[in-house]
Amino acid sequence: MNSRGNPITGSQVRSILKNEIYKGYVHICKSISRNVITGDPDKEQYSKYVKNHHEAIVSEEVWDLVEKRLRENSEKYSRKAAQGRKEDVLAMIEEGMSQAEIVEYLGISISQVKYTASKLRKEGRLEGKTAEEKSPGRQRSREVEERMEKVYAAVKDGHGNDVADYLGMKYTEAHYALKKLEQGGRIRLEKKGWVAA
Repeated sequence: MNSRGNPITGSQVRSILKNEIYKGYVHICKSISRNVITGDPDKEQYSKYVKNHHEAIVSEEVWDLVEKRLRENSEKYSRKAAQGRKEDVLAMIEEGMSQAEIVEYLGISISQVKYTASKLRKEGRLEGKTAEEKSPGRQRSREVEERMEKVYAAVKDGHGNDVADYLGMKYTEAHYALKKLEQGGRIRLEKKGWVAA
């Protein structure tokens, strides 16, 4: 728990782990105030990096190891996230979602959707055209409608918190179905999870 009584977030932990003050270093005058009009420094200021400013809580070797691990994890996560996004885009295109729906759902740009679709085609994993290229008004396939009905039944049966696991489907597919059912007024999100409306 943090000082406000809230759970500590991952970004707060990361910020603590990256703070050099714990290894006895301090960076004085990290920012320089500037005149808004001219852009010149308002005062004669300098930036100074002081090693061994105070007694370290952790050794420099431990701190460096943590930094190395954070960097490695970040690089691995970035590659995993990109691969996961590619899988999500593929699943959504196969479901017949429009590019606009994919953009809205994944929070990425239309150019990222098009680029990912072209990469999937080059890999031979996506044949044919996206929903827009085939027909802008294309309706959802029967398979997608059946999936939505399965998700709705699972929510009615009390599995609103673990629909994807309960039905053995991809998280993105389950989440998309839940959002569509919510938009249609058939389910709603409460503190205990998704429930039938």
